[in-house]
Amino acid sequence: CRTGAPLACLVEGWALSQMRPCGQPSNKAADPGTALARFTTACDMGLQRGCVEAGRLHHGGIGAKRNYGLSVPLFKRACDAGHTFGCTRLALAHFQGRGVGKDRAKAVQIFIRACDQGDLLACNNLGQPYAMGAGVKKDPLRSRALFEKACRGGILVACTNLGRVYKRGIGVRKDPTKAASLFKKACDGGHVLGCSLLAIAHATGTGVERNDAIAMRLFDKACQGGHMRNCANLAVSYYHGKSVAKDRAMAARLYRKACLGGFLPSCINLGLQYRLGDGIAAGPGRAAMLFKKACDGGHLRGCVQLALVHAAGDGVRRDAHIAASLLDKACDGGNMLGCSNLGVAYLYGKGVTKDPSKAAALFKRACDRGDKTGCKNLQLLGSQSNKSGP
Repeated sequence: CRTGAPLACLVEGWALSQMRPCGQPSNKAADPGTALARFTTACDMGLQRGCVEAGRLHHGGIGAKRNYGLSVPLFKRACDAGHTFGCTRLALAHFQGRGVGKDRAKAVQIFIRACDQGDLLACNNLGQPYAMGAGVKKDPLRSRALFEKACRGGILVACTNLGRVYKRGIGVRKDPTKAASLFKKACDGGHVLGCSLLAIAHATGTGVERNDAIAMRLFDKACQGGHMRNCANLAVSYYHGKSVAKDRAMAARLYRKACLGGFLPSCINLGLQYRLGDGIAAGPGRAAMLFKKACDGGHLRGCVQLALVHAAGDGVRRDAHIAASLLDKACDGGNMLGCSNLGVAYLYGKGVTKDPSKAAALFKRACDRGDKTGCKNLQLLGSQSNKSGP
């Protein structure tokens, strides 16, 4: 690279930015910051794949702060020069509205050109708009044909997508056995979502023999591959002793990994273990921090749990007003446990003005939408009213 060979810069960038064996860029790789510099040098020397790789790192926040605005011009430069992978990435940016205005019709047209020019990843990506009817008229048959073409050409995510088509019977007769075989093909090639879906198939006996041991191995493989939902699935199994010896300390470790990976329900479950000292040393302050992380991320169950610790003063300063505000947020967002607990606050005037009528309305709302606590509270409130009546 130092001698002015752009291909050498590209290869060095890959070596420094990718994790083996999956070959995907990661901040855990050897030196993603230097890799970004190498890709940029290759791009500046006219190698369009270097532009695409630099754009990918900017897009993913790898080696530098995430910046969609920097990634799109790099994808466009490569696409304009005839690099189909650059076009595919540019189309994704338009489809998602990242770094450029969302324009799904334009994205579809770019995908079509790239697919016609032989970019099988573009063919897979084109299958999604036809499946959704996004930017183009919905066409399940064409969507399936595109997934099939890409899967035959070795695009593993397309095999997973095709498996979903057969699993759900979208434009084709349901075929769980074929779906499972496609998930296996994707998983064997290293596509972790394929492993996840194959694990579910083995756990439920759908299209394959039911085998909890195989399911657990596949959940673990997907977890190790960075699919955080599967880390959470494993944690649930260890917590309850389902298909594996009960180990709540292991459950906590897996919940922690999933939480750090951005899967917010695991933050709440880990917080509950800290609050109760369940399998790990009690840490009410840590629990509150985890509940706050989930709540701030938009997970309303986290808001309810954070409200409860504020109401009790457990690991945080007791504050009924903050608790009521959090419950109101959860209830407004559709969390019925939040509505039920907010009803209790109104019933007793905890952090809000006492209002039994409003409490009853909140209990009824929660009960009507299936919350058993709301039903129980509504029944108790009715019993109290009858006792105090004439």
